[in-house]
Amino acid sequence: MYAHALPVCRGPRSLTWRHVPDPVPGPGEVLLQVAAVAVNRMDLAQTQGRYQPPAGVAPYPGIECSGRIVALGPDQPEGSPWQVGDECCALLNGGGYAELAVAPTLQLLPIPQGIALVDAAALPEAACVAWSTLVMEGRLAPGNTVLIEGGSGGMGSFAIQLAKALGAGVVAMAGTDQGVNLCWDLGADVALNYRDEDPVMSLRTLGGANVIFDLMGASHLAQHIECIAPGGRIVTVSLQGKLDNPVDMGVLMPQLMGKRGAIITTSMRSRPATGPGSKAEVIRHVTQHVWPLIATGLIGPVIQRRVPIRSAHDVLTDVQNRTTLGKSVLRVGR
Repeated sequence: MYAHALPVCRGPRSLTWRHVPDPVPGPGEVLLQVAAVAVNRMDLAQTQGRYQPPAGVAPYPGIECSGRIVALGPDQPEGSPWQVGDECCALLNGGGYAELAVAPTLQLLPIPQGIALVDAAALPEAACVAWSTLVMEGRLAPGNTVLIEGGSGGMGSFAIQLAKALGAGVVAMAGTDQGVNLCWDLGADVALNYRDEDPVMSLRTLGGANVIFDLMGASHLAQHIECIAPGGRIVTVSLQGKLDNPVDMGVLMPQLMGKRGAIITTSMRSRPATGPGSKAEVIRHVTQHVWPLIATGLIGPVIQRRVPIRSAHDVLTDVQNRTTLGKSVLRVGR
């Protein structure tokens, strides 16, 4: 097969489309003929040498894809419905920038009704991160208010739609006017440009945020503590913010305690494969609760472009420059 290898890790231009050995599915895994792979910031980090895939995983970027099952590994999970020839999308442990990819069987999802096979590649990571962050960790409930950072990105655009479908009020942040307009289009009740608009006043008017979908981390912690409602939860799922000065927790913790607030950190990559809080559990929840919302049209992938996989370096350069909206999908063909 062919795959985007990384002979060096010096950024997106390091990707090299070359012939590599076909992967072999292990116990509890399947082999997918990849139809498409979606682009994520973690892929950029891997090309820069800032992220290493887990041991035993193919060394190519790509953490979500769609395709067809072409082989089953031994020892499939009991009661697994998946068969050779089935179409699916998958949350991968890595290796998606390739013609063939191995996926754990318990991390497969059916193609939602009304979604094309190629477009389904943009769903697994965004859906799993949004559900696990907002619902499993953030305990978002109808009538709550949520602050969503990166509302025009791949994760945030899905999180806005999910929060609205669950009956929450949404304050969304984006870094460009085009991104703000996208947040409005997706149903945000308030959409702000973080470069010149502060969410604190808007959220005070609304009584504060019950949940914050935090992509920035420590760099925005002081602002987030100001934004939360009493008993609110700051759920940190990424650390994209640039920290210019040390965070003085001696000052911030009394403020957080005064609101009985909580800081929760979470990551899909660090979740175990099975058991409580696992990737498999998230997949089950998403299939049961989120996929029907997609089938009814309440939620859908926001895809900026669909391009051949050989153009991956151009797309990742745009991700690096923060000029993307929603997701980009790389089409793969053998």
